[in-house]
Amino acid sequence: MSRISEDLDAAVKQPSGSARRVDGRSPLDVLVIVLCAVALGLVLSAGVSAITASDASVVGKVEGGGWGGRGCYPTVSYTVEGRDYVLHADKDPRWCGLHWMGPATVHYEPSDPAQARLSRYGDSPMQLSKFALIVAVIAGFLSTRKRPEATARPARSGRTGVLRGRQGRVPRILVLLLILGWLATTVAVVIQGERRSSLDDLQAAIDRGEVTHVWERGALMSGSRDPSPVRLAWRSGGLRHFATATQYRGRNQERRAPEGAPDVIIGDLAEQLTRAGADVRVEPDLRTTAPHAFTFTPWGWHVFGWPVYVALALLLLTLRVLVVAECTRGASRWGWCWLITAAPIPFSLAYLALGEPAGWGPATRREARKLGGVCAFLVATALVAVQQALA
Repeated sequence: MSRISEDLDAAVKQPSGSARRVDGRSPLDVLVIVLCAVALGLVLSAGVSAITASDASVVGKVEGGGWGGRGCYPTVSYTVEGRDYVLHADKDPRWCGLHWMGPATVHYEPSDPAQARLSRYGDSPMQLSKFALIVAVIAGFLSTRKRPEATARPARSGRTGVLRGRQGRVPRILVLLLILGWLATTVAVVIQGERRSSLDDLQAAIDRGEVTHVWERGALMSGSRDPSPVRLAWRSGGLRHFATATQYRGRNQERRAPEGAPDVIIGDLAEQLTRAGADVRVEPDLRTTAPHAFTFTPWGWHVFGWPVYVALALLLLTLRVLVVAECTRGASRWGWCWLITAAPIPFSLAYLALGEPAGWGPATRREARKLGGVCAFLVATALVAVQQALA
């Protein structure tokens, strides 16, 4: 009986914070784990949705719709197995790359051809991925919240030191995931991004037989008279390139074009690209490359679409780690901030790997020399100027 009484007295005297812990974890830790599981589930759902999407397609014809600066909603007619259908697309900037009375690829469900869309995978995978990124960012912010028990009992079975490092507030697993995320983003920039080139480079690649497929956006159709900027994209050497040109059509088109001006298209685009007898397929570019689109231009690479959202989520979490970390190595907190915002990919990786956000190495001495905020600001300004010149 005395033993039972002692146990009850110990339970009554136990701190309230410890009473709220579940299996050695606080409710906040449990919430972070649940959010990570939800984010992973959303990513897997997006992957399943993309994999199971039908690859059946047919070339239709744009017969109407509306065109505007913030988005377009074309009406496309198409035929499947001798039966005619009509697709009324929702408003989206991507569809502005289509031309009235021009071709449009329609993706449909074989079991019900009336269920069709202009993109192969639809909007579901992207929407699920966006929600997954939002949930992951929330989980990352919650995982770095201040934990009083982390400083009150730092050596509890050695667990805090192993999982959270010397500084307590930054989980080491978060730092590792951010490093892997930035490395994956670098690969995505190279694969999905486009390098600036010129119309002459495109023509030379076509003449050499290296390019057989060109995507255009903004090209003038027959009957147009006003000049128009045209964006051309192509793959060469395993990488995507793009060039901007000005197209002139209509009466006296040769005379209206500036003499000696670079990147000028006179007349039909496809005819100019195939004037040397090359077999080139020209299609509308349905990727979101409108002027108001959210783009990312690291060191001359133009990136848009899902890599941009991933980079933004990684940048938010990296800056969060920078703010809550106890100290930094190599540069001051403001120094790393200026460098990271000027060139996110290289300096985020440098900070996460070398800046000691999770306390990998011994504590940094306060008298150690660091790059200050003013010097880092000047370096960041120079880097931004170089990037603008390359873009």
